[in-house]
Amino acid sequence: MLQKPKGILVAIGYNEYRKYTEVFKKLLHETGKLIPKVCVFTLAADEPGYTELKFTNLFERLGIHDISI
Repeated sequence: MLQKPKGILVAIGYNEYRKYTEVFKKLLHETGKLIPKVCVFTLAADEPGYTELKFTNLFERLGIHDISI
């Protein structure tokens, strides 16, 4: 029997971050959680620290404060 996944994995590049804030809002809503947890991976970033900061700021503006890097 397959177990229900504990979360979802979505791969989104930094260019999408700048263009699609509404997509992030929808993804967070789709988790079905009142207080979603977010983990940011900066595997392909040329400037990981900068990218982490931008994503952290975005999610905090969307009301998410449980963010792992």
